[in-house]
Amino acid sequence: TATRVRLDWVQFDGGLRAAGDLEPGEQLDQNSFAGHQWRLTGATTGRWIRDFALDGGPVVELCGCD
Repeated sequence: TATRVRLDWVQFDGGLRAAGDLEPGEQLDQNSFAGHQWRLTGATTGRWIRDFALDGGPVVELCGCD
């Protein structure tokens, strides 16, 4: 993506907990567990981009978020 994005953990009660903002090309190391839900939004716009759940693998790579 060509814009800064925000990564939030979707807590079990539906609330969001910020994990951090990422500039284009940046990486974030984040501990989590399989099945945890995450949300990606535009960092400045708040526009929803996608939700995803971890599958237990060591790496999640998100591309083409525009």
